[in-house]
Amino acid sequence: MGDTEKVNVIKRIYDIYYKEDVGFYTIAAILNREDIPSPKGGRWTPTVIRSILTNELYAGTLHYNRFTSDKWSGKTSRVPLNDQVRVENAHEAIISRELFEAVQKRIKANTGKFKIGQHPNLLKNTPKFVLNGIMFCLECARKYISAWTTRKSNIRGEYIQAYYKDSSRRTLGKQGCPDSISLHKEEIEGLVHKRIKDRLSDKEVLNNVKLRVKEKLQKVNSDENTKARIKELNVELVEIKSKIKNLSAVFSTQGMSKHIIDELQGEFEKLIINKKTVEKNIVELEKSDVDSVDIEKTCEKIMENYDKTIERLDSTSFQVQRRLVREMLHSIAVIPSKKRIYLAFYNLSKDQARKVQIDDSLIPDPIYNKIGPVDLKEDFYLKNISPSEHMYQEGKPLICYRP
Repeated sequence: MGDTEKVNVIKRIYDIYYKEDVGFYTIAAILNREDIPSPKGGRWTPTVIRSILTNELYAGTLHYNRFTSDKWSGKTSRVPLNDQVRVENAHEAIISRELFEAVQKRIKANTGKFKIGQHPNLLKNTPKFVLNGIMFCLECARKYISAWTTRKSNIRGEYIQAYYKDSSRRTLGKQGCPDSISLHKEEIEGLVHKRIKDRLSDKEVLNNVKLRVKEKLQKVNSDENTKARIKELNVELVEIKSKIKNLSAVFSTQGMSKHIIDELQGEFEKLIINKKTVEKNIVELEKSDVDSVDIEKTCEKIMENYDKTIERLDSTSFQVQRRLVREMLHSIAVIPSKKRIYLAFYNLSKDQARKVQIDDSLIPDPIYNKIGPVDLKEDFYLKNISPSEHMYQEGKPLICYRP
């Protein structure tokens, strides 16, 4: 694309935003549908559109001293706008100053509700999306993102309709994912909560958790013999030191043959090695020394916390719900063309019980996604879930919206 074409694209972006009053996502989708390359030759994104609409360069203004470099670390950082050198009319403008300022006012007005850099989940009076960040489309390898709109009806009055939407449709249009569907927030979150509760309450899972907990507690109790073992090793260490001292005295005796000296030297080296081994074992045992616990009572206490964890899924606290979902689910895969959704659970009996804390809940620290959407394939889910864990059923699909 030549310079003239690039200039025309810049002008068009400003015109669309100002005259048609559409957002960054819509402009990116329009340009992508027309196969117009972005400045770097790839797809247009909302971030690229916004950077163009807020860049004074196109209004003829240059900014110098925009970045500074630390001479010690070599790191580069942006200089605050007020400290930059700003030169107006430094070159021929692509757009007028009046249009640029009008666009800035509109951007400010449109972003007044949502501070730049903040996610809707962090703001007040907006829907909270528990599944953000863990739901993907397997057909376009893009995340599902939050979306909502305000609607009115004679019965309900004004209300918010919230849903999860394939992010590719916002930037690429139908080129991104032709079969894409948007999922009703309340329905998908309700079904996910039900699946998690069912899994936590499953008898086999419960038995596995109890087994793992008891194994851990039995190991703790087996360490009750630690003190006795430390005492034995200390006695052994005293004996080794005594032998080493005696051998040292023998070495000082004159007139011994070379054969006897070599034999004693070998024995001396073995004692030194044994001494180091015993000392190391003592240190390790002292570190792991713990008091014994009542296995049955402690296990009962932990399982009470386990039950409380299930109850906390109904908590009104968004932070609690989000944390529990993140800790239970690796990810959720949507296959729109097959009208099917898969849930990939973490191995509860292994991952949960392994991190159990005797005086706390079974829930460990958050485990965020270890596998990115590009690496996820349908066979991953087929290997990691049981058939009962898909959430679409024949003739009874989730509520969804066609974008």
